[in-house]
This record gives sequence, C-alpha cells and structure tokens, in this order.
Amino acid sequence: MASNFQQRQRILQFLIIPDISSTEKRTLASRPLFDIRKIDDFIKKFDLFYNDNFGFRVRLVAANTRLHVNLFGISGVPRVIIGKHGWLFINDYPPTDPRAFSSWQGYNPYSLDELVAIQKNLEAENKWFTQQNITFLILPSPDKHSIYSEYLPWQYNTIVGPSRQAQIFEHMKLHSNLQLVD
Repeated sequence: MASNFQQRQRILQFLIIPDISSTEKRTLASRPLFDIRKIDDFIKKFDLFYNDNFGFRVRLVAANTRLHVNLFGISGVPRVIIGKHGWLFINDYPPTDPRAFSSWQGYNPYSLDELVAIQKNLEAENKWFTQQNITFLILPSPDKHSIYSEYLPWQYNTIVGPSRQAQIFEHMKLHSNLQLVD
C-alpha cells in the first residue's frame, strides 16, 4: 500500500503537470454571472460551463486521442489517416469512406468527355500565355500518398487502374502539343 507521502506526491504531480492544449476549434464556455432573476438561464449556462471546464477535461480528451491513435490506429482528426510507421496522410473523406484515395487508386477515372474538356481548358490557357509571350508548362505536384504509397495502411494499397493525373498526362501526350513535365 502506498504511503501517505507517495499519495500526496502523486496528487502534486497532477497539479504541476501543465495542461495539454485542447484541439477543439471553439471557445469554451465561460463562467456565467449569477442573477437570481435569471435563474433558468444561469442553470443552462452553468451546465455548459461545467461540461467544458470540469477537472482534467483537457487531459482526458488528450488521453482519449492517444488511446485511439495507439490502440486502434485512428486519428482524432477526421481527414487524417494514420499510415505505417506513424506516417500521416490527408484525405478528402473520412477514414472509413471507400472513396478515400480513390482517384489515385484508379477507382474514379475521368471519362473521355472530361479529358477532352481538360485538354481544351489547358490549350486555352496555353494560347493566352503564348499571346503574353510566356512559356506555359504543365507541372503537376504529386500527392504524398502517390509518392510514399508503401506507408499507406493496407486497405489503400489496391490499385485498379491509372490515377486521374496519369490519365491526364497520357491523354495530353496523345492528343495535344502542350509541354508536359513529368
């Protein structure tokens, strides 16, 4: 059994440890002013204040986030997917959504009409730049998941066809004279 001194020491450790900053993007409720004439309003506001500011709230939220990350591999941020070896990937969809990284995996290819529309838009841009005596180059920046795909979780490693970016490049090489930098 822990001695009285050890128990006090543990309590002091919790008091000394600095609060971990909250990741919430909202202002926490402030302590309401008591007014006997507005007791119903005070009770509602105090309930909001208490729920936002009860003891160890910030630490409990942080511990819950760490638990989800370390035990389940789930990020506390909906648009972030945790990959192998702690790599983080930004995604447009929640982690459980099957559309995650679908454009890169080839699940969501462009139609021929869409590719032709992209080609026409790029050629119109090229024409304007040429009139301004400016060289127009197409130099797309790759996404992190296309460069470091080996660090994606296993469920995202299936590739069924070319990515949307690869489709654009292939179409432009075959049907246009624009300068592409790959």
